[in-house]
Amino acid sequence: MSSSSSSAVELKLPFLVRVPSPADVHELAEYAQCAAVLYGLVMALETSSGTECNQVQTWTAVPVPMTLFPTVIPRACYHQARSLVATLHRCIDGLARDTPFLLQSLHSTASQDDFTARLCDLVRQQPLKADVPALSVTRADYFVTANGRLQLVEINTIASSFGALGSRLRALHTHVLHRADILGLASELRHGSHSDGSGQFDGAMAQLASWRRGQCENNMPESGALEGIAEALAHAHRWWRAQHERYSSPVGSTVILFVVQPKERNIYDQKWIELTLWKEHNIRVRRATLTEIAQNGQLVGGAEGSRPTLQLRSTSNAETEQAFISVVYYRAGYVPQDYASDREWQARAMIARSNAVECPNASYQLVGTKRMQQILGEPGVLERYLDDTRGSERMTHGHAAASTIRPSHPKAEALRETFVGMYAFDDPSTRAALVQRVLDQPENYVLKPQREGGGHNLYGAEMKTFIERTWNAPDMLAHRQDPDHPLCAYVLMDRIHPGISPNVILRNGHTPVQSDCVSELGIFGIFFGSTENAGSPGSIGVIETLNQAVGHLLRTKLARQDDGGVAAGVAALDSPWLDTA
Repeated sequence: MSSSSSSAVELKLPFLVRVPSPADVHELAEYAQCAAVLYGLVMALETSSGTECNQVQTWTAVPVPMTLFPTVIPRACYHQARSLVATLHRCIDGLARDTPFLLQSLHSTASQDDFTARLCDLVRQQPLKADVPALSVTRADYFVTANGRLQLVEINTIASSFGALGSRLRALHTHVLHRADILGLASELRHGSHSDGSGQFDGAMAQLASWRRGQCENNMPESGALEGIAEALAHAHRWWRAQHERYSSPVGSTVILFVVQPKERNIYDQKWIELTLWKEHNIRVRRATLTEIAQNGQLVGGAEGSRPTLQLRSTSNAETEQAFISVVYYRAGYVPQDYASDREWQARAMIARSNAVECPNASYQLVGTKRMQQILGEPGVLERYLDDTRGSERMTHGHAAASTIRPSHPKAEALRETFVGMYAFDDPSTRAALVQRVLDQPENYVLKPQREGGGHNLYGAEMKTFIERTWNAPDMLAHRQDPDHPLCAYVLMDRIHPGISPNVILRNGHTPVQSDCVSELGIFGIFFGSTENAGSPGSIGVIETLNQAVGHLLRTKLARQDDGGVAAGVAALDSPWLDTA
């Protein structure tokens, strides 16, 4: 591992007792990447191409991309982001259950985006009715601008990743800072600052270690995302078993199903959740791709109008095991590549028809699209789904909820303060002006498709070229005023300019990069809503038994880079250091 460039930015960070030298950075970087493996902060280098049914898994691990030091985040912004979770969840749940409004809002988008159209088809076949429970693990991502304003980037409603690994980074950064303190004192000793040698050094080190522990406890908040995600899944599992026991339905061997991608590099983030479910809740987990579910899944029971139970066959043991599925946790299914054929879509539909609790269901997944984020920002939409009159018992009444525009709601206003401008291309009367605005000032906007996973957005010259080519295509000139235009597959967003801070990016096999960086703060939340008597006639509304923030994820990338997450190879995991303001 070679040292950082001598032209790198200076690491003047408020929590460091001295600016580290290039030699210090080199030593700390080696220590941090070795410690990352010991702390379980790892990703797979490569996984076996076989399935769990017929091949032995090959395990490999390399340190996850991460920063060497924490990044300062305004304390007020951090707590503001956490305070918005419950409000955001209520709006998501209300909108997801408002099937006519949801599908109407996505009509133009679905006409130009096959993936969105297939998800809309799933919702039409299995709408999220009032008697269907909803489980979600969300992550709302924010930038903090240079003037300290919190601004929402996106809402993730499916496969929100790095909750587990992000929860483990605080301890590593605490030790890195402590080691940096030791290097600083050693440097002072070499230069004669402590003339009586080791005795004074040991005393100073003890005092500094005590001070450092207090600083980290007060300014680096713990993230409970790992435990929170496991608790949400376990909560839904217990609810599912209680429903079956109420109606004397046999459940046999019951497991939670993780829907995963083949050759998953982020497998250890998922395995931490699996381990926690077993250790803390005595719940087993099965992993399968959508292809494997199509091959080995089946629906059983379902008489007298009740939903059938999902059963998954496994031949990984000496004998074939038939396991009932209580909860389906999607860590795949969010990109078209996860559906190689109709068989994968059929597997998704089979899950939706079953009585398994989905995390998330297709309606929730659609609410997480960029188009629906833009819809939530329209006047009055947030207010439609906020009703505090019954406390934890919140009524939802389908499309009727969307037909009433309520007066301004203080919680809606608090959430709306974080929104930035988002613009759809679905209105033919304003489309040309919107296109011209982007062409005139491309530096002020980001073009976003309805995709998750990072690396899909278009910026600057690339965005301008794409819009010019699409808008001026010879075969589209006569269709600029059509209700459904190819640009309807995208949403335009005002570009956010986050504050900049120096740090060091560590990536396995690469030279540490010391540079100006920008950071994105994600807040994990969990939600479970069910009816008082799920599936029975006369169920009156949704009762929230879980609705809270459970942790955070900070991701940092070089300031000169535009788009991309950790798994996409651009960003790195980080820890927030809350300032004293």
